[in-house]
Amino acid sequence: MFKIACHSLTWGNYYKDGDYPIELVLKEVSEAGFEGIEIFEPISRLGSPQGLKELLNKYNLKLVTLSGNLNLSSPDNKDMEEAKEKIRFLNSLKIGTFMLCGGWIKSVSEKTDDNFRKFSERLEELAAFAKEMGVQIAFHPHLGCIVETKEDIERLFKGVELTGLCLDTAHLTAAGSNPIDVIKKYSKELKLVHLKDWDAREKRFVELGKGIIGDALSGIIKEIGGAGYSGWLVCELDETRRTPKESARINRKFLKDRGV
Repeated sequence: MFKIACHSLTWGNYYKDGDYPIELVLKEVSEAGFEGIEIFEPISRLGSPQGLKELLNKYNLKLVTLSGNLNLSSPDNKDMEEAKEKIRFLNSLKIGTFMLCGGWIKSVSEKTDDNFRKFSERLEELAAFAKEMGVQIAFHPHLGCIVETKEDIERLFKGVELTGLCLDTAHLTAAGSNPIDVIKKYSKELKLVHLKDWDAREKRFVELGKGIIGDALSGIIKEIGGAGYSGWLVCELDETRRTPKESARINRKFLKDRGV
């Protein structure tokens, strides 16, 4: 029922100097058994849309989306322009979803009504542009951002109409929210899903089955399907103590062992 993809973020953080070819990532994601990929890297590293498409075809992969970022505010609007550039790139490949994080804050004291209003306005501006391009924004609640918890999601969605949701199992869990509660309430807004696990003792993200979510992921995935979502499930891991390819294999095997 679901299509399974891998996020390139693991490679980007593993090769911190950026000295790795995109083709290496595609090759290893394909060899790990995935059907698709979400790409984190800057658009400047991707080449032309047609060139990337040829590489994807070479490794029998589909591009799920690109990852973007939007700040709480921006005096030069550079983050907005970079996001629009990625949306144009997706439009040229006829890909209809753009994964967006953002609203980074230094403390919870910044979660004010005024900041939620300002960020909602920036999100909707970008979502309106994306809609013109035939692309839907899937906004990702994230630790360290203005939107982390189920309650934060509720505050955000009171101020947006065009923005969709990217559900991340581990970020919600780490923030103290139950992913199933979010799925039930925001089934219509659900446009993308990130799967990963959370090690509560070490406070870090880990491969599927290696953290406190563990086998509960099966129930979460079942709830996602029951909510009517049949799109991509993206296995994501910020950093690894193995290699990116090893971690990707662990994630894919965990899902396969559970019939996903």
